[in-house]
Amino acid sequence: SGSGSGSGSAAACSAQATAEHTAHTVHTIRVRRRHANSGASSAHPEGPTPLVLIHGYGMGAASWTGSFDALAEDGREILSIDWPGVGLSSRPRFPRGEGVPSCEDFFVERIEAWRQSIGIGRMVMLGHSFGGYFSACYAMRYPQHVEKLILASPVGMGPKRTGSPITDPELRRQEPWQRRAMLSFGELLWNSSWTPQAIVRVLGPLGHRPIDAYISRRFARSREAGTKGCDDAAMKEYVHQLFAQPGCGELCLGELLNFGAWAKQPLAPRLAERLQSLGTKAPPLVLFYGEHDWMDPNAGVKLAEQLHGGADVFLVEGAG
Repeated sequence: SGSGSGSGSAAACSAQATAEHTAHTVHTIRVRRRHANSGASSAHPEGPTPLVLIHGYGMGAASWTGSFDALAEDGREILSIDWPGVGLSSRPRFPRGEGVPSCEDFFVERIEAWRQSIGIGRMVMLGHSFGGYFSACYAMRYPQHVEKLILASPVGMGPKRTGSPITDPELRRQEPWQRRAMLSFGELLWNSSWTPQAIVRVLGPLGHRPIDAYISRRFARSREAGTKGCDDAAMKEYVHQLFAQPGCGELCLGELLNFGAWAKQPLAPRLAERLQSLGTKAPPLVLFYGEHDWMDPNAGVKLAEQLHGGADVFLVEGAG
């Protein structure tokens, strides 16, 4: 399939990744400009380092489609993957209830098996939201394969924020009963490993309705600003198809995050310690946040301060 403007080409493939002695696939979209002489790949190691894209929760490899042309402008090969257990990737056994380390291993080791299978030596990793969480986990374990780590609005960086009825039982008791009931029911579902995808599947033919409503609200600001680069109808259909697939990787939600989307084991302190221990061998770190981001940019700023200039933090005006 084309990359959108005709200046590049995208090819979907399934890279074989072996884990637990069983062959699994990590679905991959590969993009390389046709006229570029310096496209980096295993066959052209002298070119720009490949860029690997790790999508956020509830999305998939094709969610980056509107950015492929710009990202491939310098002849760099772009590889956008579906998480293990998501989208068109296969569904290995998920370590439900086995703790944060096992859940992180599920993703990190399969991404590493995918890297080996596809033949990449080093890569620039760009992860959005939960994809940023997994990219950071990967870079901490396999820094020798990461030339640069780019985290866009990463989830799970800082400790739980206080002063909210979501996280503070005393404040919740002061809320109107309807809101208390809604929060308590949401927490019950979260702790029972219910996911937004599971709810959509239970709704059957009506499952598209909450997705349509969410996307209409979620992209309202970019739609009004004229910066939205994808068609609403296509996005709604794509997300509905993703949610309708059998559950697997989506279960990371309750395994890694507490209710309210706060990490059970915050990432920033671990990442700071690991990068500091690597010294000059640590990959450069870049963090992006939107002006209206629901992730806290202060977590990224504090991380950069801990690294004493070893990270750059950017706030994108009008985004989020």
